[in-house]
Amino acid sequence: LRSCNMPPPKDSELIPDILEQEPQMPNLTANTIIIDGCPVVGPAKTKLLKNVLMKKFSAMGEIIYEHLPIDAKEQTEGYMFIAYDTPEMAAKAVKEMNNLALDKTHTLVVSSLSDYKKSISVSKEWVAPEKKAYHDVGNL
Repeated sequence: LRSCNMPPPKDSELIPDILEQEPQMPNLTANTIIIDGCPVVGPAKTKLLKNVLMKKFSAMGEIIYEHLPIDAKEQTEGYMFIAYDTPEMAAKAVKEMNNLALDKTHTLVVSSLSDYKKSISVSKEWVAPEKKAYHDVGNL
């Protein structure tokens, strides 16, 4: 019998061979793009919109995951996530598909998920830049 003061054993101590077989979720941050500016459509046009976007973006490389968010009213939310097989394919999609005119009223803004994560992790405290001395260069 164990004393009540001892902590229970860890899973890694009890079943290390099973934990080694546990699937690991790959980090797809560099492979994922965000497509903003998608049309907001209802359920009748959602499938068509998804097919159009997938056709355009599959030309950039093999897509392994896609998600077109739907709100409580069953309308698209105006953006889409796509994960490519490699980070290079995602970078190509950002470079070539950013500012793509989908139609007369919708221009797609494409950015990488890693850039988005950088932009939201900026420090909330502003630090003033160091003031530099003025150097007069004379007349040009």
